[in-house]
Amino acid sequence: MLVESDGKYSVMNVHLLILAILREAGDQGVAPMLRTTLVKFFYLLDVYTAENSAGTPVSDVEWRFLHFGPYSYQVADAIDELSNQGVIFADHRKAEAGNKEFVLYHLNNRQRAGDLRQLGIPGTIQTRLHADMKRYARDLPRLLNYVYFHTAPMFEARPGDVLDFSGCLKMTIEDVKPIEMNKLRSRAIKKTRTKLRKLIQARKSQEQIEQGPYDDTYFSSLSILDGESLETGFAGRAKLSV
Repeated sequence: MLVESDGKYSVMNVHLLILAILREAGDQGVAPMLRTTLVKFFYLLDVYTAENSAGTPVSDVEWRFLHFGPYSYQVADAIDELSNQGVIFADHRKAEAGNKEFVLYHLNNRQRAGDLRQLGIPGTIQTRLHADMKRYARDLPRLLNYVYFHTAPMFEARPGDVLDFSGCLKMTIEDVKPIEMNKLRSRAIKKTRTKLRKLIQARKSQEQIEQGPYDDTYFSSLSILDGESLETGFAGRAKLSV
């Protein structure tokens, strides 16, 4: 079990956590994962466990504000180790435009891996990660935006900083100020329900647009985001005329 008697987390082997995340991704139907996606979900697991245990993440890896936000060389190295050992499968591909290569990771079919609950992670955290996987696993720009702008360790961080998880605090019911809503008249409620029924019927009558497959073209379009950070800055002179 990961959870100790004081509610905090003992240090868990990074390899086991990577395997558990890939197991969850497979169970949720969002495998394989880009390298950047896998690293960011590991970060979210640390954030959520820190929120659940007064600032103590489940791993002891160092996170820094680097590539597209939070990044850990230890997690990246562990992914490479698992791949080299054949524990996880790395599918190397090239983008259709240019020679850029990207890698998709998933569990080896012969590899048995425990899920997060089996490692002692609370079901509430597992559920949150499931929701994030369904929302962001196939949308890398939104995932990067979420970890960059909406996680506590990144709020005050500057490029190159080691991220601090002590500010990851679990929200309680006392933290939420209740808002009193004005009571609606029965006539207004009836009118609103009628409009909702019409909208539902209209939507049901529309043709369903089937989402395209997550094929080579899809992953190729994301490959430019799955790599090192680009250098920024311009040099030269600018002339302004009014």
